[in-house]
Amino acid sequence: MRLKLLETTDPRVYDDAVRSMPITSALQGWGYGEARRVLGQIPMRFLIVDDSGRTVGALQLLRKRLVPGFSTLYAPRGPALESLELLPAVAEAVRAIAKPGDALLKIEPPVPISAGPLPAEEGSQIPEAYGPFRRAESEQPEHTILADLSRTEDELFAGLHSMARRNVRTAQKLGVVAGRDDDFGAFWEIFTATNERAKLGAYPRAYYETLLREGNAHGGEAYLVLSRHQGKALAGAFSWAWAAARITCSAAACATTAWTRRASR
Repeated sequence: MRLKLLETTDPRVYDDAVRSMPITSALQGWGYGEARRVLGQIPMRFLIVDDSGRTVGALQLLRKRLVPGFSTLYAPRGPALESLELLPAVAEAVRAIAKPGDALLKIEPPVPISAGPLPAEEGSQIPEAYGPFRRAESEQPEHTILADLSRTEDELFAGLHSMARRNVRTAQKLGVVAGRDDDFGAFWEIFTATNERAKLGAYPRAYYETLLREGNAHGGEAYLVLSRHQGKALAGAFSWAWAAARITCSAAACATTAWTRRASR
């Protein structure tokens, strides 16, 4: 199958395509690209169409400068696709739009893989190669947790570690309350203190402010949650609802496995 990338400048059309795919992620959304623009990266958005003109995917590529004259193309938790079987054709479609200085293409298809034991006959959980792509170090953390939010509150609570359940009950007895909050300053103070204590990396404040603003556009929903005791903010989280999924990050981003291949000829 031959695929073609059609560049689009319409946020609504693009995001609708991303949300409609069974393999998808908010990090392929328009808002995430605008936040990355703050870091000096250039977002490009494409609809992926087949020979009949049918949209079978969407792709947000970030052009990241390496050295003068050379860049990498990065699809954060992407592309959004109908099927992973389309990846080889996507690689060839990217070749058609890549610049001579685009040295590498990195993709991170968001396909969940169980962290539990697998039967021996199933072999490796993550393949070393997929079509023309070879496994590489991912930009996003490789491990995350998926929680089914259609379950009841009691079911979700029962799934927590016993120590976490104990801490929740203690906080409730002490009068700690949690909910959506517009105090970005309080969130940022907690966020930076957590990163410094745990020696984690973080982007500048403007990146998260842009993500919060743009995440609320084009059908998405981004918001802060703060836990407070007697009015004082104690803990916080940044949440981003996208289609049927919701991403919640406290001090780090969420992600998956990466594959790379040479981008240009």
